Amino acid sequence: RKRKDFAAAHFQKGILLTDNDNKEEAISSFKEALKNPDEFSNYKLFQLARPVCYYHIGECYEKLNDYPSAIKYFNLALADDPEYVDAIIGIGMVLDNDGKTDQAVIYLKKALTIDESSADTWYLLAGILKKTGKFEDAEEAYKKSINFDKNNVDIWLDLVDMVLENNEVEHSLELISDAQIQHPNEVLFFMKRAECLFREKKYHEAAGVLKEGLQLCNNQSKDG
Repeated sequence: RKRKDFAAAHFQKGILLTDNDNKEEAISSFKEALKNPDEFSNYKLFQLARPVCYYHIGECYEKLNDYPSAIKYFNLALADDPEYVDAIIGIGMVLDNDGKTDQAVIYLKKALTIDESSADTWYLLAGILKKTGKFEDAEEAYKKSINFDKNNVDIWLDLVDMVLENNEVEHSLELISDAQIQHPNEVLFFMKRAECLFREKKYHEAAGVLKEGLQLCNNQSKDG
């Protein structure tokens, strides 16, 4: 193998090691790839690969709970590419993990100024806002996430659970009705509706909803 291919080989090795959850060795491989720009087949390729290397190093440090190093490398990625959304989100999630939720929100919102249609980013933002007790803002973020990923049942369920945790049963029922318009055959929404009705002591109605959900579940099992 020619010397100019070594850096690219280290880069690919780093990706594979990351995928195999070998974070320390992955960091070493990415750092090796960054040592000599002229070991890439051309400098333009190095310029493209460098922020990606920095990002993956940051991601590995994040998973190793080395938050200062993670932020350092995410920032290095952003120095090369200021609109590298994954690196911006990476800093936000590190700050959140480190208990700095207000700062985390700033970074998630910054990421959304670059890619407003990311359901995943809206979902992450919603989770952080929920933790800070900003439930109305969190609900808005969950709904934005749903708008960009209409087939994701989990987002609806997290939203309903958040509202239920605040004992807003009527609002939960409204959300479940909206969810069932999009997902009429999702059994979990029948269970959530029954839970709400039980909380309202509407036991007979709740039992009927449970029965309907179980029948749907049985039908789906037969069809499957």
